[in-house]
Amino acid sequence: MQIEELIIKFKQMGYESMEFELFHDELTESGMQMWVKESRVIFLKEYEAKSLFLDWYISEQPIIASIYNYLPSNYKNNIYFFMILNFDLSKDEGLALSINKVVKDEYVCKKYVFQSVDEITDVPFLSDQFIKMPQFDYDQEFKSGILNFNTINELTGEEKEDLDSFYSLANNLLDYYFTSYSVLEETSKFEKDILKIGNRSVINED
Repeated sequence: MQIEELIIKFKQMGYESMEFELFHDELTESGMQMWVKESRVIFLKEYEAKSLFLDWYISEQPIIASIYNYLPSNYKNNIYFFMILNFDLSKDEGLALSINKVVKDEYVCKKYVFQSVDEITDVPFLSDQFIKMPQFDYDQEFKSGILNFNTINELTGEEKEDLDSFYSLANNLLDYYFTSYSVLEETSKFEKDILKIGNRSVINED
């Protein structure tokens, strides 16, 4: 899981990035972010190596504890630390014990460890919001962006007459890309499929 996935969800839920000038250098050097909504503060950090994750209590916890002393009282009971793991976990059985230890440690703040963005439903105050949010279809958005490019480049005359033909071909090609090309190994097979798609699109137009 990458930090950008959770940031997208935060923005959709109305959280805003917070700059804490007094500890700006410490936060920047640690790669930690602060997100705020109403009276809740969430610290966010992505770990790209196990060794970095295991040092959280030496590197990140002291920063959070220091910032805690400067926060208004209404924030102090609503501080959380979200730790995102972006490294291979499959070959490390002992890591589960380390994660469990982190989650149980509530010194200064409550901590959550994420391996997938779907695990955000484990957080009580975010689960309802997450479930109600429409899921983002990246493939469909990409296709729509390409197929609707004419909204910023208005077509007229003969070009406009060919638009339906273009849509048919482009849509078939994009469908093929998202469902087949990623698993094909032979270039010749790919080229043949492209020709078939083009011919099918022409036939459909006729």
